[in-house]
Amino acid sequence: MKRYFLLPFLCIALLAPPGFAVDKEVIQLQQSVALLQGMVRELQRNFDEKTAVMRTLIEQSSNQMSKLGSDLSALQQSIQTTVGNAGQRMESVGMQVQGIQSSIDDLRARLDNLSQQVAKIESSSQSISGSIFSSSEPGMGTPPAPDVLYNTALRDYTSGNYPLALQEFLEYLRYYPNTALASNAQFYIGDIYYQQG
Repeated sequence: MKRYFLLPFLCIALLAPPGFAVDKEVIQLQQSVALLQGMVRELQRNFDEKTAVMRTLIEQSSNQMSKLGSDLSALQQSIQTTVGNAGQRMESVGMQVQGIQSSIDDLRARLDNLSQQVAKIESSSQSISGSIFSSSEPGMGTPPAPDVLYNTALRDYTSGNYPLALQEFLEYLRYYPNTALASNAQFYIGDIYYQQG
């Protein structure tokens, strides 16, 4: 019986070393699992940090895109306003050019009319001045000085005595057709005819 009593202890002793080996492997396995869990936690922390950085970069890019979009909208609005203003200015300039062209045409017509009247005056001035001076007194042999005759005619013109001014301007042209004031005398003759209708 003594032998049987030792047998369980012997069995336990024989079985004990492999049990200790299993415990050692379990401990190593637990350590490996703990190490892997630490690595996973580190990877998760790195992933979370990088995700936060990426999220921040995406938000910044989104804000920049929004700002760029609003800047482009403002630029487009500015360009449209500038083009609209330029169009209005061009339209205004076109209307002004048309007004100037109309004024030029009107002035041309007036100048043509005045030229025709001056031509009529020049053609009729010789016959009129011939008839005026043929009926004048025979005692008038020398004409008055050019500036005296011109100033007298101009004074009568400005005072509204057109018939006398006409006669004096015609007389001036008869005696002094090549002086510097001859063209002025022709102008006043044309204006007198124009005033008299």
